[in-house]
Amino acid sequence: MEYRIRELKVSEIRLLRTFLYEAIYQPSNRDKLPVNIIDTPELYLYIKDWGKANDYCLVLEIANITVGAIWIRFLKNGYGYINDTIPELCMSLLKDFRNQGLGSLLIKRMLDDIKSLGYRHISLSVSKDNYAAGWYRKLGFKVYKEQKEDYIMIVDILIFVFPNFASSID
Repeated sequence: MEYRIRELKVSEIRLLRTFLYEAIYQPSNRDKLPVNIIDTPELYLYIKDWGKANDYCLVLEIANITVGAIWIRFLKNGYGYINDTIPELCMSLLKDFRNQGLGSLLIKRMLDDIKSLGYRHISLSVSKDNYAAGWYRKLGFKVYKEQKEDYIMIVDILIFVFPNFASSID
């Protein structure tokens, strides 16, 4: 499968709404959340006023269709906040493009890019019952803080070595 990973263009900022919604963990045994859930203050901050100095986003395209996004942002009130020097990571793929190794391609490229930008760590928040929690652990993310329903995880980018494993979970 041919793909392309590139930086998000200013003209594509609206795509972040789609990928923010896709990033919300929704167990299959519950009703789907309404799309406007991303307009709540605690979620909207992940994309509000996109384009600040330290905002950075990559998108993944297949056949000229954007099927995934991964971004970092400094968020004092984010779910994965640790401190003011560590950006928080968000990523998602459209449902039809999951479990194909594309998430691994996206995160590897992001970690390579932000390492060259001089960051040492990134954090994220993941629901405990989300299959991605185990995937992040396999990638080398460590649990920084365990909360009632989720983990705040962190990875040291300077010592990160992308694992050589075949993953069916993206």
